Amino acid sequence: MEKEAHSQLLTQEHYTIKAKALVEIMAEKKSILLRISPKMWEEIQKWADDEFRSVNGQIEYIISDALRKRNKSSKSESNVQGTTQDNNK
Repeated sequence: MEKEAHSQLLTQEHYTIKAKALVEIMAEKKSILLRISPKMWEEIQKWADDEFRSVNGQIEYIISDALRKRNKSSKSESNVQGTTQDNNK
């Protein structure tokens, strides 16, 4: 009986800790209102389903991926420009 109560208490503590961590993560994220066409929603929903994500998670993934590509592109451009500048000296 005591073992059961102790186990239940540990489980409750575990979920309380997880809930607090989730609240902290959610507090760090910004919320936005996004208006998209029904067709675009359907396409994103299909893509999200294929990758086992929510639509929100898929949109976040798409934006993150675009930012990564943009950052890589701008870094490689600056490297090319730096090389060009070095060659002109």
